[in-house]
Amino acid sequence: MPDTARSFLASPEGVKRLNAAKKRLNLNTTAIAERATVSADTVRRLWHPERGKRVSRASVVAIVTVLDLLPEDIVPEGEWQYDDPQAEAERRIQKAQQTNATYLDLSRLGLTRVPEAIDQLTQLTRLDLDQNQLTSVPETLGNLANLTKLYLSQNQLTSVPETLGNLANLATLSLYQNQLTSMPETLGNLANLMELALDQNQLTSVPETLGNLANLATLSLYQNQLTSVPETLSNLANLTKLYLSQNQLTSVPETLGNLANLMELALDQNQ
Repeated sequence: MPDTARSFLASPEGVKRLNAAKKRLNLNTTAIAERATVSADTVRRLWHPERGKRVSRASVVAIVTVLDLLPEDIVPEGEWQYDDPQAEAERRIQKAQQTNATYLDLSRLGLTRVPEAIDQLTQLTRLDLDQNQLTSVPETLGNLANLTKLYLSQNQLTSVPETLGNLANLATLSLYQNQLTSMPETLGNLANLMELALDQNQLTSVPETLGNLANLATLSLYQNQLTSVPETLSNLANLTKLYLSQNQLTSVPETLGNLANLMELALDQNQ
């Protein structure tokens, strides 16, 4: 059956989000129905999935739009799919422009490329591109100077642009579960970075410049192909968690013993 003809039930988590939005916007069932141009019974069906009465795709879209939610926030994970992921991404970017939004969620859309218009959203502090089919990201991401959180995990990236080193305010960079074989030296410029997730990639080495990340607290590098780690990691005075499991390491630098604040060190499943 085509996705456009499907109908849906809300997930338990979806019902919680519906209730939270309803309360936040101070709307009752009648008001939601009027704004969404659907019947009050349709609204009640979405709120009560235990009754087993499904809601059409068009009605779900209409209701969640009124509540400033997304369809995938409401239905069980993996059920909602967009006919044109790129068009949906561009619609969300346009809305973020109009509302001056600081958070943009483009995750789980099935994107194969990041829309060019993304570089216009200079007000963003958080950008989520997890769980897509991206093989690359544009250099213009480096223009989003206000970003503090950037999520690019669970894609098919083989590299990231050097311009990510321009994101001076970045605190979290998540790149796990990709196909990265190397990382740019410019990551060492991210002076405010506190969390760096590079696990489950194909890295054989990491830049010595990671030792410049004075505020880094968590560094996750497990399940790669690392044969060594740079001695400069011992400069990370604020590091509390270092994960190096499931690599090809035969030794680690003695200077890691200088990491006075380290609380977790994982080295299992190496050589």
